[in-house]
Amino acid sequence: MAELQGLGAELSEAERAGVEIVAISPDPNERSQKVAEGLRQAGLPLGSGVVMAINRERDLRQTLLSLAHFFAHESCGKCFPCQLGTQRQLEIVEKVARGSASKADIAALEDVGFAMTAASFCGLGVTAGTAILSALEKWPALFIDGRRGSG
Repeated sequence: MAELQGLGAELSEAERAGVEIVAISPDPNERSQKVAEGLRQAGLPLGSGVVMAINRERDLRQTLLSLAHFFAHESCGKCFPCQLGTQRQLEIVEKVARGSASKADIAALEDVGFAMTAASFCGLGVTAGTAILSALEKWPALFIDGRRGSG
């Protein structure tokens, strides 16, 4: 994280610790042990090892939309939970990004994420909803009315 401070970028609550493909952490102190075991203890599985740093000016909803688009595009379509789940997830996250998601949409987003995680055959399908579900857990207001929660 020291390398990022030298760039003059002020990182937001989500991004100081990084956005992993599998989880999002709002805690800036999450950097204490950046090893697999430390991340697991913090509830942040390492996943593919990808960490994204995003400054406060970036709308987290747009980041989630990019992730949803990536997973929908990359799904091979061989199993229905991933094929349909990533498409449905993208549709709902598009509503979230526009600020037009309803509570029913959010409930469906949770259901889709859990179904993909439980029933997909491949790693992509299993992890496709995790970052979005993680953000939903940390900042529910972001999904309904676009406000960043205090997480």
